[in-house]
Amino acid sequence: MDDRCVIFYDSGTGGMSLMKRVATAFPDEDYLYYGDFGNLPYGNKNEKEIKGIVAENLKKFVAFSPKLVVVACNTASTVACEEISGSGLACVKVLPAVGKNGRTLLLCTRATAESRYVKNLSEKNSGLEVLPLRDLAQDVENYLYKGKPIDGAFYFGGKPDYVSLGCTHYSLVADLIAKKFPDSLFISGEDRAFSDIKRFLTTFAHGSQRGSINFINGSKNAQKAVFDSIKVR
Repeated sequence: MDDRCVIFYDSGTGGMSLMKRVATAFPDEDYLYYGDFGNLPYGNKNEKEIKGIVAENLKKFVAFSPKLVVVACNTASTVACEEISGSGLACVKVLPAVGKNGRTLLLCTRATAESRYVKNLSEKNSGLEVLPLRDLAQDVENYLYKGKPIDGAFYFGGKPDYVSLGCTHYSLVADLIAKKFPDSLFISGEDRAFSDIKRFLTTFAHGSQRGSINFINGSKNAQKAVFDSIKVR
């Protein structure tokens, strides 16, 4: 039995959708959520800035002695791969997904689109098209905490076979995005991350039956309200 906590880390609120899914499947674990609201959004920063931010945050998590850190941010996971791998912590990254056959449209932040990881994906998958969305992650935050409507203003011609949600923030407004692509199958790197987390937590099961969920940065009450409102898909 391993009673250490699991930390979910995102640039803001996006990672809560995955944490809700994991907490539902493994209710006895103790979870800490760290939203880096002070540096939001990551997607409009350059590579050096993102790597530095991620490295500093990972250092903070050592004090909590987590058994697992879930980097529930596609931008952090794609841009700061080396920093995450070299942190000395057991980590699961959320990385963009690509459909097995046909045409995949990857919706992501600018930094994710420019990362070496996504460039390598594009080289290996001729049917992959990448559409960076500059402000949608911030718009999701404003919608969740300030009630500002999201107009979802972006344009893409054609009908992709798959739409890949390459930012965990986008999962929180998937219904809105789906209206633009009614004939496409939606995919996300969260599914693979969930499988990796499930495998890990099955091996290192919690034993004390506490099942606590805590928010360790930002407005705890506001975050809890958002977390409670998320429906597991």
